[in-house]
Amino acid sequence: MGGSEGKFDDGDGELEDLRAVAAWARARHPDKALWLAGFSFGAWVSLRGAVELGAAALISIAPPVGRSWEFADIALPTMPWLVIQGDADEIVDATAVRDWVTSLPSPPALVEMPDTSHFFHRKLMDLRGALKNGIRGWLPLPPAA
Repeated sequence: MGGSEGKFDDGDGELEDLRAVAAWARARHPDKALWLAGFSFGAWVSLRGAVELGAAALISIAPPVGRSWEFADIALPTMPWLVIQGDADEIVDATAVRDWVTSLPSPPALVEMPDTSHFFHRKLMDLRGALKNGIRGWLPLPPAA
């Protein structure tokens, strides 16, 4: 643990990392859609890259609205977008997330999870259910048997 050579770069280096991962994924799977997802700071980074990278879908879990990172200048995605936020988040203000989401011209789907902390302690199965239900309509129909 702690063996990474990387350094925190306030989102710029992390966005470069995302670009590199997206390029790698597209080279390996050129026929597949690129979906991005991020948790907390990672939600901010993936949101910043979603439009530029032409993502087909975006999932933002506990995006750090109202924290140190600016959301106002981000190009907003038009692809399917799901935001999941715990209402008892001790790190990200759930009300700030709700207010931000509802202020957007084309708001993403928002799932607010009751009695849920930032790290979804004892709520991971509920988070899984929120994800499955939130993206179900984005998935292609299975082939007819």
